Amino acid sequence: MAAAALLPSVKGEAQGVTLEPKEYDARYAPIQDVSLADLIAGSYAGKGVRVHGVMDEPFVLTDGPVHLNMTAVNAIATDFTNDVRIFLGQEMEVTGVFRDNESAGSPSEEFSILVWRYDGPSERRQKGLKVFPESLEPLVLYPAKHEGDNVRVWGQFRGRNLFGDLPTAGEPSAFDFVLKNNLFSVWVTGHEPRGSGFELDPSSKTDTGKWVEVVGKASARNGVVYITASQLKLVAAPRPSPPAH
Repeated sequence: MAAAALLPSVKGEAQGVTLEPKEYDARYAPIQDVSLADLIAGSYAGKGVRVHGVMDEPFVLTDGPVHLNMTAVNAIATDFTNDVRIFLGQEMEVTGVFRDNESAGSPSEEFSILVWRYDGPSERRQKGLKVFPESLEPLVLYPAKHEGDNVRVWGQFRGRNLFGDLPTAGEPSAFDFVLKNNLFSVWVTGHEPRGSGFELDPSSKTDTGKWVEVVGKASARNGVVYITASQLKLVAAPRPSPPAH
């Protein structure tokens, strides 16, 4: 199976076009979390979805009797091809656009997903995790040192840069948001600000008092730090430090 194939059914894409995962996030927002069984049974063709399953064979995600073929966008094709062989027999999370190929005239691969984000088993995600419990300062002041690191950080939800904490991202998706801890801020991308028991609105200041724990991969562009999130969790605000005596 050609891991980098792009089909004309993908919004406005032509063969060989290379877009970054963030651009797909924006085009297909909001991304819907759905089980493989519901994905096949529902009306999700052409929509952005996030699904989990076991990699029983390369480029095929399964959940019980349900099978979903996978291809990857050009930007991640090489990494994806290498990593799916590492993840054989293990759980994966993938984000992409769902395609009902039978209705599109390709019954040989009835259902498939064009992937632009993926993550392997939780154990692999946690390996080498760097934790910054008190401040984002090390990430912001020394971005090159932490480029590509898997990190866990905490901070205050600041919406879609509603307070001007950071330069505006190039073309932020509808659900990108700023996380701030003390004087330092980062952009969080790749995951809607919602999870078990919560959903935050990046366009409103109503939710900006909430605190969020973010796990993801750190990167930097033009002096601004980005965290491509794989996990989000609502947490309590930290207790203020006792006054010095």
